[in-house]
Amino acid sequence: MIALGIYDGDQAIIDTRQSAHHGDLVAALMPSEEGDDDVASLKILELGHDEAWLVAANSAYAPIRLKECTMLGRVTTIVRRL
Repeated sequence: MIALGIYDGDQAIIDTRQSAHHGDLVAALMPSEEGDDDVASLKILELGHDEAWLVAANSAYAPIRLKECTMLGRVTTIVRRL
């Protein structure tokens, strides 16, 4: 998420009670590439006419259908230690 100014070691504050809207930064659990445990990730929510997608800020990663993931909530704050 370096493209969004989020770096390794930063902490994301997630509000599980708020609904997310098109363009919001969200936290989601996604299947791992190895197929074992799910992995948590921050993605941008894009809402289409009939589907929702989770899009990485890095264009090297393909969008993921939201129905393949579990959305945890909307990111409200990023905390960084100085």
